[in-house]
Amino acid sequence: MIKKNDLVKKFMSGLFGSLGIFMVVVSPLAQAQIDDLPIEDIPRPGGSAEVTRIVDRAIREHREMMDRLKEQRRNWFESKSMPGHTIEVIDNGPELFTKRLESIRSATESIYLSTFIFDSDETSTKIAKALCKKASQGIDVRIMVDSFGSKNFYNNYAERMRNCGAGVILFNPPHWGLNKIAYVIHEKLLIIDGKTIHLGGNGIQNAYHHVQPAHKFFHDIDIKIQGPAACWFQKKLIENYKLARMWDSPADVMGSGGRSAQYEDFLFGARTYSDCREQTFGDAKVFPVYSNPLFTKTKPIFNSYVDAFLASEKEIRLYAPYFVPHDGFIAALLWARGNNMKVTVITNSIESNDEGTGVLVAMVYRIGKVFKSGVDIRLWKGPMTMHRKSGIYDNKWAYVGSDNLDSRGHHYSSESIAFSNDPAFVARINQEFEDDLKNTEPLTKQYMQRILETQSGFKRWIIQKLLLDYF
Repeated sequence: MIKKNDLVKKFMSGLFGSLGIFMVVVSPLAQAQIDDLPIEDIPRPGGSAEVTRIVDRAIREHREMMDRLKEQRRNWFESKSMPGHTIEVIDNGPELFTKRLESIRSATESIYLSTFIFDSDETSTKIAKALCKKASQGIDVRIMVDSFGSKNFYNNYAERMRNCGAGVILFNPPHWGLNKIAYVIHEKLLIIDGKTIHLGGNGIQNAYHHVQPAHKFFHDIDIKIQGPAACWFQKKLIENYKLARMWDSPADVMGSGGRSAQYEDFLFGARTYSDCREQTFGDAKVFPVYSNPLFTKTKPIFNSYVDAFLASEKEIRLYAPYFVPHDGFIAALLWARGNNMKVTVITNSIESNDEGTGVLVAMVYRIGKVFKSGVDIRLWKGPMTMHRKSGIYDNKWAYVGSDNLDSRGHHYSSESIAFSNDPAFVARINQEFEDDLKNTEPLTKQYMQRILETQSGFKRWIIQKLLLDYF
């Protein structure tokens, strides 16, 4: 006879697994240095009591460490940031499409692009044609796309792009190994001549550029940076492009020789890559951060968030479209509340989420303790899907990037973000947050009860049993 608890676990695993959400529980943070925090997955969610117990243990060990490192890391961002930038905020899809094309057409040396979604619809095709034209003119064009998010582009356009002279690589295709299936390339980087970079949360697709036909429009944000950070990101992208290229090269089996050097150059481009040097464009400081968990187990993006918490005194404001954080981030949020900081998070509601009911259920399942601590969870009403990945710390530092602040992003996805303390940039991101708050409602027990009314049977019982206890 199957016990009720076993049914609960099977249901939760199936619900979250079918959505591709990794409900991981993180082991205690035992190392003294944030850079070496060990985060190990335990592949079952457990019940709400289990989540509470493990999170409590993580909090106890994490809080003492953060208290000890607070003074040491107070000026961390200042020491890591690079001077010499201009930053332009692009807050809507049509403008982003125009800016992307302008940047591509301005290239004189190189274009390096890395993205999760590169589709084959109208706007994607126009960008592909612009890249193809530049490659045919002798510009060094390299494109790295995800095997899941960009399969339409790869199937329809990869050979055409290569015939133009562009190098194209598919990140983590099945032949890299089933043990790597969870890893994706989720960054959105477009780097021109090592001088200009576009980064943020927007893929290359009609839905992001707000052009019909599209399954849904996304409310997102990107930034265009000119300065040394562009060269820094270009070197990171080249490093990962080389590693992906090496992983994709077949072994010499029984004297087959694998692929010829000429054919590999046709697929991926020449083995020499465009160099860049840091150039100054303005006065803004930028702290660039990049992470690819498939190639390295260090977690620079998560660590930068912890440093941002340590540098804060009063208020933290965050966008998190799919807010299913791991225990380390939960611990940091609770540490901030324990130090009397105001914390506000904008995330998707059931009405605006493009992933269905499961994401909201998973979020509440993970953040019950955070909610009880007084973190203000604000639900975006739509109609567009909230897709912004950004934040403001103490109204002094702000960032924009590709990271959703979810467990998957910190364990399995390559991500890129950029912090800056430029007053105009911080004020602009803060104003965007203020404007977006007007289109939200708070997460409450009443809201969850409304969700229950849309469910039926066993699922309704599970949601009520596991989630309403948090309120």
